Amino acid sequence: MRLPIKDDGVRPAGSKLTCFYCGEAKGAPHKSDCVIPQRTVVLEMTIQYVASVPAYWDQAQIEFHRNDSSSCSDNEVRLIAHQVEAFNEDRCTCKRTQFRFVREATQQDMDEMGFQSEPCQQKTN
Repeated sequence: MRLPIKDDGVRPAGSKLTCFYCGEAKGAPHKSDCVIPQRTVVLEMTIQYVASVPAYWDQAQIEFHRNDSSSCSDNEVRLIAHQVEAFNEDRCTCKRTQFRFVREATQQDMDEMGFQSEPCQQKTN
């Protein structure tokens, strides 16, 4: 789903009259290969992380607990977020994470995920 364009692309390092990325005049449509126009997509993320479980649980019990019981995946997302916050500059999840494009997002996808068109602060390596 295409998002409304709220950014003219003007950046301090460039001209105050043109988009820093595609060079189009401020107020004009961006070029088709410009990074400013955005769309929403559904991604699948696979991440390896460390969690504690009862010592006697086998693989089937661990997977059942996470996938089919009353455990909520939000708890695991919070655990991962907590671990990421504890990282120092020498560590990140990049080596333990993979992404896959699933499809273009629908309004239902965006509603279910609480998607906000304003991006979160992103860390870059």
